[in-house]
Amino acid sequence: MLRPIIFAGEDESSYLVAVDTVGAGFREKVLVVSGSSARLADGLKDRPVDAAIIGIIDTVEVTD
Repeated sequence: MLRPIIFAGEDESSYLVAVDTVGAGFREKVLVVSGSSARLADGLKDRPVDAAIIGIIDTVEVTD
């Protein structure tokens, strides 16, 4: 279960359930794909998956 963030880095009020394919830890920022892209993630071919975590984000840099 994860909580999406807005561009400024603040948590949204909603939650999302996603299959973790990378072993992410508690409070780590992750990259999520949904829809048909989630079914193409490693080990999920032809599985009924709608959202999958496919990466852990190390740093975020925002420039104007």
